[in-house]
Amino acid sequence: MKIAILSDIHGNVTALEAVLADLKTEQPAEHWILGDFLMPGTGRKDLLSSLQTLENPLYLRGNWEDTLLTAQDRPQNTAENIYLARMAQYQHRELEDKDLKFLQSLPLSHAFSLGYLKILICHNLPHKNSGKELHHASREELKSQLLDTDVDIALFGHTHKQRLEHYDDGKIILNPGSIGLNYGKPGYADYALLEIGGQQPKVTLKSVPYYMEKEIELAFLVGLPYPEVHEERLRHGKTPKVEELKAKLCSL
Repeated sequence: MKIAILSDIHGNVTALEAVLADLKTEQPAEHWILGDFLMPGTGRKDLLSSLQTLENPLYLRGNWEDTLLTAQDRPQNTAENIYLARMAQYQHRELEDKDLKFLQSLPLSHAFSLGYLKILICHNLPHKNSGKELHHASREELKSQLLDTDVDIALFGHTHKQRLEHYDDGKIILNPGSIGLNYGKPGYADYALLEIGGQQPKVTLKSVPYYMEKEIELAFLVGLPYPEVHEERLRHGKTPKVEELKAKLCSL
């Protein structure tokens, strides 16, 4: 069985379209989406709907889903909170109550058996979808955080970088990378394929080019708040730090 592992789309409509086109040739039986569907990109209800129509989907709640649900209730006393509240407001203009309830209902992680394999999927850590614990973790640190005696394969997202670790005991840790905000290769949408059914699971890391200029133009066209910030994210593969963000918002 072939499974598509998708993560960190971040509302990048153009990148997701490129991945979905690629998946038509791969024809996976299931789709596991590890969180961060929306924000801070252009995609809203249509993007969420396209994910909900995938064959045999499994979803997790990322930290940006939590931000979408709570940002407008936070004190508007910092540049970061103002930025996030505006981004959430942009989403709430289209999302319906049923969409918000769907996002709120999603788990942070999911552990289950698939055939002879025990699998753990999470956005960051099993009980925490935010933080930087795994961004620069060593092989052994990853193993101690994600693989216990009952887990054969652990999947996580959040770091926006593809990573595949095979261990001597046959266990696997996989990060499919980011579809929408690729921190290593701007202009590419990363995902992974996991094939189960043979003697050993097979992992294929995929990196699909997409038309980044189209996504940048779309940000200005649809009225995405602070499109210049989104453009910088896409072009340079990084998130502005708080002080940089404050300076940008004051100049816009």
